[in-house]
Amino acid sequence: MQLNEVGIQTSSAGRPGYTGVETATGPNGGLQAPYDTERYQAQWYTKLVDFSECDADIRSVNLFKLVDETSRAGWQSGLFYAGFVPKRSAGAVETEIERVADACPAGRPAYWAPLDVYGGSFALDALVAGITPAGPPATTAKGP
Repeated sequence: MQLNEVGIQTSSAGRPGYTGVETATGPNGGLQAPYDTERYQAQWYTKLVDFSECDADIRSVNLFKLVDETSRAGWQSGLFYAGFVPKRSAGAVETEIERVADACPAGRPAYWAPLDVYGGSFALDALVAGITPAGPPATTAKGP
């Protein structure tokens, strides 16, 4: 299984190199304070690395994107801001991949499954459990 296009957006407010207006805000996803910070993204991506190492069915994870789109109408979930300026998550992901070194940090396997098989949508609630600030997941993936 591949986890495809997983991403937690961060705010680009006040950062150089971005244009336009943010369009991905609202009660169902996108940029929602306090879930739009570098800290939250780094924590979430670190837990994703751990979770992926504990699920033998996951063969790859595609973080969407490596570098933020410069248009705020696009997606700012990269490990790097515009101009390849690293976010906190860039170092956190690298460090966590090295730390777990192909071994499940939980010490026991865990398997991911959709929460709503028939409705076509699922949330990675288990993944974000324990990440502060507490609250709803910052993103929801859509199934086919």
